[in-house]
Order: sequence, then structure tokens, then C-alpha cells
Amino acid sequence: MSRILDDTIEITLNEKKYRARLDILALAETQYYLESRNKKITIPQIFTEISEENWFIISALLVFCIKSCNPMAKMVDIFDNMKYCERSEIISQVIDLINASMPKDDDADKKKEEE
Repeated sequence: MSRILDDTIEITLNEKKYRARLDILALAETQYYLESRNKKITIPQIFTEISEENWFIISALLVFCIKSCNPMAKMVDIFDNMKYCERSEIISQVIDLINASMPKDDDADKKKEEE
């Protein structure tokens, strides 16, 4: 389960709660991590891979989004907590994270209110 807090959300993995933010640092760290594992990838490709439910990319991105708000959190601990969660639950939380990080279309909101 995730709860949106401005541009961060609360991620729950194995009953452990983390704050997470999808920002340029998290994306850059994800790219660097993937490159260190011989997977050169661009930011648009990261989002394509997420839409195709590439678990390796999703889990790496989630770790660095969590570390963006919790720099002292250890990668191994986050990965361990992911092991005990349903993939669908984690994917749902990543979608919430992406949605929280994207700019909001105020004009679309105003049009909906007018209708």
C-alpha cells in the first residue's frame, strides 16, 4: 500500500515503511546501477521497461527512489524486503510513485470542474 505525500509517497515493503521520491537523482542512480550490470539504458527506455513490467528495472528504480528519501537505507535491506511482497503490489506502488512525480495538468482539472 502506498500513500502520496506531495511529490513523495510512502512505500510499504514487508511491513517496513519507506518514503520514496522519483527524481532525477533516482533515475541517474538507476542508470548507473544498471550500467554496472552491463545494461546500458536511457531514461525513456527505463519507463518503457517499466510499462513492460521488467522486474529487474522496476526493483532497481524502486530501490533508488527509496534511497532518494532515505540515504542511510541499505540496498540489500530494501531488496530483502521486496522478496516478501507481491509483484503486483510493488508495481502498483511504482505506478503511484511515477504519478506523484509527474507535473499536474491544472487546466484539465479546471475543465473537469466546469463540466
